[in-house]
Amino acid sequence: DTGSYYVPFHAGRYENIMLNARVDVGSSPIYSVPAAISTLDSLYNNQIISKLQYLERLPDGIIKDKTGLLEDAKAEMQAVQDKELVVQMLAEQYPDLYAQYIKLSPEEQEAMLAQVMGGAV
Repeated sequence: DTGSYYVPFHAGRYENIMLNARVDVGSSPIYSVPAAISTLDSLYNNQIISKLQYLERLPDGIIKDKTGLLEDAKAEMQAVQDKELVVQMLAEQYPDLYAQYIKLSPEEQEAMLAQVMGGAV
């Protein structure tokens, strides 16, 4: 067997001997990909990071069409922000309409927002 063996090295024993040694040095990632994914999963599942942040930090090559997913997540985030802006506008400029809105079911709220936003929801 010609495998590698590791033994303690006490340099003092060899201070008067000329040694010829080969040392292999290579780059190594600071973290492993599975560990990075596990950490991201935990952060996302505990709602510490958003879907967009998760995808942006996911190592390349893990998911097919990561760029498409990132674009979808950005569009989804923009749609949520647009809805929040409309709801805020309702609350500030149309308090009576907002009072009706908050009494509606989520489905009815979506329909009302779609109507207010011109079907853009």
